[in-house]
Amino acid sequence: VVEAPQTTIDASLMVLEDVRQSLLVKEAAEGLTKKEQRMLKKLNRKIKKLEKKAASGRGNRSWIAAVILSFVFGVIAVDRFYLGYIGTGVLKLLTLGGLGIWALIDFILILVRELNPKNGEYTD
Repeated sequence: VVEAPQTTIDASLMVLEDVRQSLLVKEAAEGLTKKEQRMLKKLNRKIKKLEKKAASGRGNRSWIAAVILSFVFGVIAVDRFYLGYIGTGVLKLLTLGGLGIWALIDFILILVRELNPKNGEYTD
């Protein structure tokens, strides 16, 4: 069970919210410089992006399915397409899994959970 990514997102959100809150307090009290206003806009975008990622939580791809697809169809890149990596999937397909080497490496990476779905983590 890997909890680190969600914990990291939550910790990052807390820090960014603290910085945003201090900028909002300063804005109300004395106003912000142009640089601080740009920073506040960037913070708001980053917080929105992290909140969306935190809300999505875990991905919608099964680790077992990824392992099986990689083992059986890894040479034709079905595992990459399943995990959401369309661009590298096309490249892997055109090279027939890097003549099998890329397919083997992907199989091992999926097996040890180093190659995760593009949208987050596995469901199981």
